[in-house]
Amino acid sequence: MTMQQIVTLSQECGLYDSYDELRAVLMYLHELGEVIYCDKIGDNGMVITNVDWLLNIFRAIIQLKDHRQGSLQAKQDYNIAYKTGKLSRRYVDNALNRFNLDENSKEIILQLMESYDILFCIRNELDDTTEEWQYFVPYLLPRNVKPFDLRKYHASDWLYIGYEKGDIPYGIYHSLLSSCLIQWNNKVVELYYQCAKYYLANDDHYLIIKKEGPYIGLQYCYQKINQLDIGKLVIDKVKNSIFNKRPHDIVKNKLISIVDKRMIKFQGARCRFYVKCNECNEEISIAEEYREEDSNWIRCEYCTQQFASQSLHDWMIYNKELSIERWIDVRDDDPRNYFHSIASCVGIDWTKLATVLDPTIDTEVIEAKHRGHTYNSAIQSLNQWYRRKYPNATLNLLRNALETIDRNDIIIPKEQNS
Repeated sequence: MTMQQIVTLSQECGLYDSYDELRAVLMYLHELGEVIYCDKIGDNGMVITNVDWLLNIFRAIIQLKDHRQGSLQAKQDYNIAYKTGKLSRRYVDNALNRFNLDENSKEIILQLMESYDILFCIRNELDDTTEEWQYFVPYLLPRNVKPFDLRKYHASDWLYIGYEKGDIPYGIYHSLLSSCLIQWNNKVVELYYQCAKYYLANDDHYLIIKKEGPYIGLQYCYQKINQLDIGKLVIDKVKNSIFNKRPHDIVKNKLISIVDKRMIKFQGARCRFYVKCNECNEEISIAEEYREEDSNWIRCEYCTQQFASQSLHDWMIYNKELSIERWIDVRDDDPRNYFHSIASCVGIDWTKLATVLDPTIDTEVIEAKHRGHTYNSAIQSLNQWYRRKYPNATLNLLRNALETIDRNDIIIPKEQNS
C-alpha cells in the first residue's frame, strides 16, 4: 500500500491524528516485524502488510535452485546468474510468474529489494525499456575466493578511496560495483563478493576494485609482453589511459554520488585517495596536487617516515596540467621510448644494467631513495644515463647493455638506417 492509501484507511477507521504520528506508528510496527515500511520509494513511501508474502517473493528471485529446470532459455539464464550474480529481466519475470503481479507491482518489489541492497539494477541508459535491464545480486556472488592470478600481468600498486568519517558499508560497495558494471560491462568482467575485475576493452587493461576494511581498493594490470616494441605500445596506451581518462577519478566520483544519495551521516564528509605507508602499512590520505619533482614522495602521518609511493607513480595522482616527460614527442630511435618497458621488465637486474651503462651511477643511493621499488629505481637510473651521455645515449648502447647482463628476453628492435 502507498502512504496515501494508509492515510486514507486510517482516516476512515477514525485512527488518524497526524501524519507524523502515523509515520511513527508505522516505523514502530516495522521494527517489530509486523509490517515493512520503506520511505525510499514512491512519493512518501510504501507499506507492505503481509511480510511473509514479500519474503516469499524475495526468495523466489534470489534462490537459484528453484530455477534449474525449465526451457533451454531458462537454464541459460540460471547459468548466467549462478556464474556472474547477474539476473536478466526475463529471469526475474519468470521467477515472479506464480505471484500474478502486474508490472507496477513488480517495479515496486524490485525497488524495495534495491532499497535494502538485495539487488541493484543495471540500467541501459540508451534504452528506456526494462527488457534489456539486468539485476546484480551480491548475495549470489562467490565468497572466500583466491586473489586474482596476475602472474602474466604487470600490476600497479594499490590506491585506496575512503571517507574521513568512517567505514564504507558493503551495501554502498556493491552499489558501486553495479555502477561500474554500467560503465564497463562486458563478458570478461569477473565479480566476487569482496572484489571485482573489469576489462577496459578500449584501453587494454583491467581494473580491480575490492573492499578492504573501511576503504575501496583500486589496482590496474595489463599483459606482460617481452617483445619490447609491442610491449612499449601497450604500456603507452595503458599509461595514457590512466593519465587522461583517470579511471580512479571515475570510481571516486561514482562513490561520492552513491554516498550522497544514501548515507545522510556522510553528507559533507570528504572523500579522499589513500596510499599505504611502506614502513607501517597504514593508509595515509594524500594531497590533491603534487609538484612533478616530489610527486612520488609522501610523509606518513602515523610513523612520520618519508617514503617513495609506487602508487602515486602508477596512478599519476597530480595536477593533470603537469607535463610528463614520457609523452613528449621524440624520434622513433630515441631510447627514452623504451625506458618504461625496460623498467617494467628488468626487475632487480636494474642495478647491473645501470652499472654497464654508466659505472658512475650510484645505484645504492637510488635504491635507498626508492626503498626497493625496482620500477622507480630503474627509471631514475635510465634517466640519469640519458642525461649524462646525451647525445651519445643510443638504442645500440642500451641493447648491448641488456645483452651484457643476459637479459635477451627484453627485446629492442634494430635501428633502421635512413
